[in-house]
Amino acid sequence: MKLETSGFLTSWKFILLLVIAGVIIRLAVPEVSSLGLVLIFFVVLVLVVFRKVIVQTIVSLLGNRRTNTYLFSDEFEKAVEFSTGQIAKNPRDIIAYLSRSTAYIHLGKLDAARADCDMALSLDPKSVYSLNNRAIISLHEDNLPAALVDMEQAVALQPDNPVVVYGRGGVYARMGKAAEALKDYEEAIAIDPEQAITYVGRGLLTFQNGDIAGALDDFREAYRLYPETHQISAALAVTEFASGQEAAAFARWRELPTRYTRYADPDWQRRVLGWPPAMIDTAAKLVATLDTLQTTTEMSS
Repeated sequence: MKLETSGFLTSWKFILLLVIAGVIIRLAVPEVSSLGLVLIFFVVLVLVVFRKVIVQTIVSLLGNRRTNTYLFSDEFEKAVEFSTGQIAKNPRDIIAYLSRSTAYIHLGKLDAARADCDMALSLDPKSVYSLNNRAIISLHEDNLPAALVDMEQAVALQPDNPVVVYGRGGVYARMGKAAEALKDYEEAIAIDPEQAITYVGRGLLTFQNGDIAGALDDFREAYRLYPETHQISAALAVTEFASGQEAAAFARWRELPTRYTRYADPDWQRRVLGWPPAMIDTAAKLVATLDTLQTTTEMSS
């Protein structure tokens, strides 16, 4: 690329282009100063030399918006398909690799998700969100040391990023390091009080410590900030059940999707949702109570 660019800049075609552009500008706008003319030439130079990069960046950003739409609506196969198309157009599109890895994680295709993270990191070793995704994959695989290594690196790169600070807290929580986890959650909230997932993490930790009221406050705050997230709704339903608000808990639990999630699976609750043992036990009681109610209703009818 450098050789091609250098060759173009020293070619007669580029020199002729500058001369023609200068003559046109001078004739069209004679009042342009010499400095203004130099600035115009500089802008033209940047656009010519970096035109491919500029176009690819715009395409990547527009594609990322569309992929996010698929991810937020739980259309993970479509997100994979669209991201794959983006990568075919630009094999160095880090955002596309990251988006596809996220979709693969939701689909349970962890090997493919890790491959995309590794590719993104080979293109940009400082991509903290690729490190974050790879840590999530390691958590799903119960490889806590590997998850912590990636999150420590991400925090070192961007210590003021609430996403990675929260992510490290989640790893600490899974490792049973409650004090370290709580410290990271509090720091993430101080950085960005509007990040809903941080309240979920702190709520899980609070629930495990037996403070149901405190956990309920955290999950309600998370739900207020991001009511569309099923993970938050599930946690809130379990906590409502634990606090004796059974009607609300049952209604919320019944609304959870079943296509891509397995909220009644204890192993999935632990690995994917990061729920502590106390939360998993309460969820099992909620499900059992719902099953009993359904059986009773069916017998009555």
